[in-house]
Amino acid sequence: MRGADAVNDKFGVGFNQHFEARWHRAEIAGRLLLTPVARAMFGLLGRGSYVNNRHASAHGVLAVDLEPIARHGTATTNTAHLHVLPDGDEVRLLVSQSMVEPLGFQHATPLPAHAVVTDQGSWLYWQVPPGQSEVLIQLVLKPGAVGPVPGRLSDGTRALDGSVLVLP
Repeated sequence: MRGADAVNDKFGVGFNQHFEARWHRAEIAGRLLLTPVARAMFGLLGRGSYVNNRHASAHGVLAVDLEPIARHGTATTNTAHLHVLPDGDEVRLLVSQSMVEPLGFQHATPLPAHAVVTDQGSWLYWQVPPGQSEVLIQLVLKPGAVGPVPGRLSDGTRALDGSVLVLP
């Protein structure tokens, strides 16, 4: 090794420019490869860029922007997109009982005109202004359980199934 001084005739101590250049390239490559992994981890531990998933029914009449990963005791928001029927002046949404209890359903925005609680879950009803073709509803949940929680949202004709992983 050029420029290295031997210590006790065994080890070379010094600077190896070729090794340092290769090490620097390996470091840069490692950072580039780990950047997407780090972004996913930040999404896993909070509201990151990979957290929102959109689930939609076959014809897109019912869709939901779901946060598949939530934290225990931390509020999370899911947005439901309901298309209004041409002759309809009201939309409804069923939030299944399997979501209401473990995910701690807090409230919906806008506030529903009325709600009905059944064995299936909570039916929420909204009046639709004339000429409006879609209603956006934000469901605020505050999970009180840890682990995977299955759930279902339905407009009465179509249903979307999904699950939320609640982390401690």
